[in-house]
Amino acid sequence: MANPLASAPAWLPGLLERPTRLVHSAPAVARQWGGTSGLRALSAAVGRATIESRNKLLYWAMRRALEEGAPPRDAGLALARAALGAGLAENEVEATIRSAYEASLR
Repeated sequence: MANPLASAPAWLPGLLERPTRLVHSAPAVARQWGGTSGLRALSAAVGRATIESRNKLLYWAMRRALEEGAPPRDAGLALARAALGAGLAENEVEATIRSAYEASLR
């Protein structure tokens, strides 16, 4: 990815750069993010999701990526692209990613 922000929805970078509440420091033994392969697998799952499950799957995938240590910006961007490609409306994608991200801060 030469310039991953070039095709990001305008709302995504700002959403993922400013936490809505204080983020506590990570525990001394933090999980290591395995790189892009996990994010690719989550994105592929979101991209293949059925109409009935794609929003729930997007939420789950964003939470899972964040739990595994993926940078919020990378996870949000990759999953937003997959969800938009699967037919979710931009406002649905934004709301779902925001909800998953905010839940991860609690």
